[in-house]
Amino acid sequence: MILAALPYPPLPVLLRRLEDGNALGGEVLQTSHDIISTLLADACAKATVSDNEARRECQMETLRGLLAALGQDGLQAPPDLYRTYCDFTARHIASYLGGGAGALPEIRFLPLEHVCKGDAAHRRTCDYMAAQARLLDLGEGYAAQDWMRCEYAQMLTIARNRLLCEAPGPGEREEE
Repeated sequence: MILAALPYPPLPVLLRRLEDGNALGGEVLQTSHDIISTLLADACAKATVSDNEARRECQMETLRGLLAALGQDGLQAPPDLYRTYCDFTARHIASYLGGGAGALPEIRFLPLEHVCKGDAAHRRTCDYMAAQARLLDLGEGYAAQDWMRCEYAQMLTIARNRLLCEAPGPGEREEE
């Protein structure tokens, strides 16, 4: 539920494969939500109250920045929107690493065009959109399957609109 409540949809990330803390050289496609989930679990197990408060403050600052960026100069087209999501997702991830939003980790976000219908990032985004529909009680789009016909860029736009204005459901056409 925490991942579904994030204002940042899952973004495709290329990670180096690790085993016992050592790089194996291979790369694996994950999503930003996979990274956040791992960091959140680690924070729950190890973080102190003061660590949690500092992270919360950093995340609130990041959220305010995201909302300002999303509404600045009108609604962004999908390529610009994707770059905004990448930037602020990296800042959110940085909040778990102790350096704050100013010390961004090196994250290899794949290009927007990399995501195809049915691939791992697209499926995770369909799950995210359905979970958000339930959280926000939108009346439709409660199943990931409802979102499978949508393009990834379209879902990013709808997710943005959920934050800034009223968004259509999975059956309605989204204007860009």
